[in-house]
Amino acid sequence: MDSNIDVPDRPGFVWCQEYSPLDDTSPFHAFNNKVQAREGLTVWIGKGLGGRREVLDWNNSTIVNTDNYAAQKYLPTHHSDHEWPDFKPGPDVVNVYPRSLSMLRTYPGEGGALTVSASPLRYIKGNALVIFPGKNSLDISASQPASGLALFVGIYLDPDDNTLKSVDGATTSDSPAITPDSPAFPESAILSANVRLNGDQTVFSEVDMVDVRQILDASGAIDGVRVSKLVSPDGLTDPVLSADNSGDVTLAGTGDIILPDDIIHSGDIDTLISLET
Repeated sequence: MDSNIDVPDRPGFVWCQEYSPLDDTSPFHAFNNKVQAREGLTVWIGKGLGGRREVLDWNNSTIVNTDNYAAQKYLPTHHSDHEWPDFKPGPDVVNVYPRSLSMLRTYPGEGGALTVSASPLRYIKGNALVIFPGKNSLDISASQPASGLALFVGIYLDPDDNTLKSVDGATTSDSPAITPDSPAFPESAILSANVRLNGDQTVFSEVDMVDVRQILDASGAIDGVRVSKLVSPDGLTDPVLSADNSGDVTLAGTGDIILPDDIIHSGDIDTLISLET
């Protein structure tokens, strides 16, 4: 195979040339679905059905002796087979599950024992981009309940100090049939995972990780906007407004927002809110 390998307007075909000076050395087309097309790669070409020339095999020493070889498969380029652009999925499309996305993913800690690690994340706080570099081996052994019990340990990123933290849920009987209650995460938390921990556990595995990231939800702050609740000082428990990091405020329900005169006049409108329905 020589330079300018791909044949224009003939998908799957490559330019080839005979090695032997005794044969015709004029370049010709050959169909290739065996290997990545590389300049100078030695291949064995035969004729398939209908007399079409095809690449049947290849000399692996040409590739395995290159500096960048790392035992990868050198299949023909076929990424479009696995892609899913709008309205036109490829013939062998790959479904990407949320768990496979790396942003703030919690997984068993590299240090073993009762530790967890989390992948890096970029998020917006105020009007600034914040980079969480990731965390290796957060020790949550202090959350371990007594033998016979289990709980969820919530893992989250605290945007106030950009650190990975944990919060414990309530304990329950340690039984596969019982799912512990999720812990109450802080209002400002960027959620990552609920990690199941029982009283006799010595190490975590992937099955202990329950993903609670809000990857496609702006409120999860995954490279987007973190929504915060504004709650009335009169004891209102439901969120009435959401404020994003761009300064936009959205009313959660119908009704009027009552602003006391003294608060308006003071310019302090951060804690004011009650909802009249």
